[in-house]
Amino acid sequence: PSWLPSRSRRSIAVGCSAEPDPIRIAVLADCTSALGFAYESSVAGAELPLLSRGGRRAGAVPSAGVTGAGVAGHPVELDVVCTNGLPKEDTLAARRAVEIGGADIVIGPTFGTSGFVYRSYAKQQPGVTFVSGTAATQATTLRDPAPNLFRFTTEGTQWSAGLGTYAYRDLGWRRAAVVTEDWE
Repeated sequence: PSWLPSRSRRSIAVGCSAEPDPIRIAVLADCTSALGFAYESSVAGAELPLLSRGGRRAGAVPSAGVTGAGVAGHPVELDVVCTNGLPKEDTLAARRAVEIGGADIVIGPTFGTSGFVYRSYAKQQPGVTFVSGTAATQATTLRDPAPNLFRFTTEGTQWSAGLGTYAYRDLGWRRAAVVTEDWE
């Protein structure tokens, strides 16, 4: 099928006796910095779709992994890659997942500051599908997008547009100051 990463599509045409290539999914998860406390929860979230597709927990904690999951007749392998959320580390983690681990799909990075470097790397790997995880940087996919990089999370403009419209239209405000945390 066309929705499978190109690496997995190559094995569909082989004879009936051959095992189909696994679909390898790598998830970048923060395990050491600001969001490190949620590492096991992040892993559990990545594993949940696999559990509903025949997968079984391999141990007592999510980081023990999932076995036996499959989609479209292909086994699915999930590799959770520990990172610290910094652009250089996220990119190195994505490179290890693709170039050493053979990932067909990479989900990450965690923070928006990594988005631009992540996008540049995606352009260098046209046969791999990249999904921007929780990094909510608009420009990662808005300007000069990589054709194999997808973002499904909202970002700052989308978060505040409704409130701005409400303040302008319903409250009649014509001036406002926004005070936020200095993040990214």
